[in-house]
Amino acid sequence: MNLYEISNDYKNVFSELERIGFDEETIKDTLAEKKDDLQVKCQSVAFYIANIEAEQKAVKEAAAKMADRAKVIQNKIDGMKAYLLENMLLNDITEISSPELVIKTAKTPAKVIIDGDIPDDFLIRRVTDAPDKKAIKLAIDNGETVKGAHLETGFRLSIK
Repeated sequence: MNLYEISNDYKNVFSELERIGFDEETIKDTLAEKKDDLQVKCQSVAFYIANIEAEQKAVKEAAAKMADRAKVIQNKIDGMKAYLLENMLLNDITEISSPELVIKTAKTPAKVIIDGDIPDDFLIRRVTDAPDKKAIKLAIDNGETVKGAHLETGFRLSIK
C-alpha cells in the first residue's frame, strides 16, 4: 500500500469503528495498529527522499567537476590554437589544406587598444568613466588622431 492509501485507510477505519459503535479502547487499539503502519510508511518515504537528496548532491558535484574539466579542456584548445597560429604567422603560412581539414589564418577586425588617457568626447558616462571604443575607432578610421588610443589588427585561426 502506498502512503495515500494507508492514510485514507486510517481515516476510514476510525470513521467505520465509530459508526459501528465500538468502545473507545477498541478504536484506540485498532488505530494504534494502523498508525504504526502509517508511521513505517512515512519513514520509508522519508528514507527515499534522503536517497534522492543524496543522489541530487552527487549529480551537482559531478556537474561541477565536469564544468571544471570542460574549462581545462577549453584552455588546452585555446593554447593549441594560439600555438598553431603563432607558428603559421612566424613562417608566413596563411593556409594549409588536406582532405580532412583546412587551416587558415585571417586578419581580425581592428580593435581599439586603450593605452593612455582618453579625451572626454570619447568617454561613455557611467558610474565610472569608460572609453567609448566605437567612437574612438570611428574617429581613427576617419583620420583623426585620438590621444591615448590606437588601432591594432590581430589574427584569428579558422579550422573547418
